[in-house]
Amino acid sequence: MLGKIKELMEAQKRLQDMKRDLESLVVEHATASGKISVTMNGTQRILDISVSKELLSPEKQDAVQKGLVECLNGAADKVQREAALKLKASMGDIKIPGL
Repeated sequence: MLGKIKELMEAQKRLQDMKRDLESLVVEHATASGKISVTMNGTQRILDISVSKELLSPEKQDAVQKGLVECLNGAADKVQREAALKLKASMGDIKIPGL
């Protein structure tokens, strides 16, 4: 019983460490054209959005909106992949029932 409690405490500490690691993780994702890019941290907070000046006209509004959606989703996907890898690496052999 004490062994399980110790494992859970270790897992909790690792999860806290993981949260700090994720806060420092930064990914960038750009459209294929490179005219729109998004920078996001590991907790999926947007740090920066960059839009090329040539896209900042009313007639290109649709392209900008589609590009932003693409970039935001791409950055979120990258963060999720990186977070999963970091979590897997940090949890090691700890087996938590139900997870």
